[in-house]
Amino acid sequence: MSASRALRGTGRERVDARFAALVERVAARAARDCAAAGEGVVGWAKESDQLAEHVTLAVTAALLERRPPADAEREQIARLGELRAREGVPLETLVAGVRAASRHGIGLMRELADELALEVEEVLELTALLLEWADAAEEALGAACRAVEREAERAGPRRDGRELSAFVFDLVGGLIAPRQALERADALGLDVDAAHVVLRARSSIALSAEEIAAAIVPSRWSPGIAAIRGEEVVAIVPAPATVELPVPAGVGPSVALTAIPRSYRVAGVVLNAASAFGQTGCRRLEDLGLLTTILADDDVGDLLVARYMTPLEELGGFGAEVLRSLRVYLACGLSVEKAARALFVHQNTLRHRLGRFEQATGADLRDVRQLAEVWWALARVDALGPDGR
Repeated sequence: MSASRALRGTGRERVDARFAALVERVAARAARDCAAAGEGVVGWAKESDQLAEHVTLAVTAALLERRPPADAEREQIARLGELRAREGVPLETLVAGVRAASRHGIGLMRELADELALEVEEVLELTALLLEWADAAEEALGAACRAVEREAERAGPRRDGRELSAFVFDLVGGLIAPRQALERADALGLDVDAAHVVLRARSSIALSAEEIAAAIVPSRWSPGIAAIRGEEVVAIVPAPATVELPVPAGVGPSVALTAIPRSYRVAGVVLNAASAFGQTGCRRLEDLGLLTTILADDDVGDLLVARYMTPLEELGGFGAEVLRSLRVYLACGLSVEKAARALFVHQNTLRHRLGRFEQATGADLRDVRQLAEVWWALARVDALGPDGR
């Protein structure tokens, strides 16, 4: 027995019976539109047909109770949208079906109002209920379809290494507009609201670029993305990044995705310093401090090497002894006693060598500024070689 016959009566019961008949007709129209959407679609599954029938019955029952959609019904509609999207049905087709059914229902509502001489208030109430269900269906279907689209986009670029690599290097190079960068990052699975860091490393005998990238992404502190260009690996990962690597790696500051070029630049400075001073693993600016500036300013570095290192070459082999003694003296915190013990020489011998350094270079090791310049020049020579280049 149909719902309209079961509810047939007079007065309010008669209105309910006619409204039930209207709901049945709208539901039938929606079911036909849904079935028509699947015609010719490859992969149209029986599961989605069964779910569509179940959703239609649930919506019909709710409308007969004259109540708005509940969370459970919204979830069912969303699940149907997900299945249809995976079968290849575009969102526009699904939305068109919902709108056609709602227009059909509103048209039937006019007929019902004329037939039963309904009050305007009651007509508006029933019409509003139909529209509320239509809006809820569109919202649920849209969210589900967009989720499937994002999932497909995430999978696609990750399989296409060249496309992913181009995006990473365009992003760190500041070549992508902020809005486009965020949309693309979201499609790749990055949390666009979270801070990220850039990690840069170079391949070596110990580890290839591919092995470095695999060690960084994915890992327990990911998701992130990594790309390779030549010997360099560039990764964009959530902060903080702590991965064990047997090669030097520079980590930039934690920034928003739209500020990633800054993190990339700092990571490069840190990587160069870590490589020059033989420090492996993930290093940050705060780990290396002034060591990063020693390599960053060639003009200052060359000037200090020429002033404090080059004059020692005129002393021949003794100049090398003076330089070694100076390094140990600085490493021992300017303690003559500790440095002499480390060098296995008498304290006066060490004082003589330090005096010859001051005589050859014109430096005063008791002057804090000049002492800092001497340390700078020594560190530059240690990193780049005797000529500091």
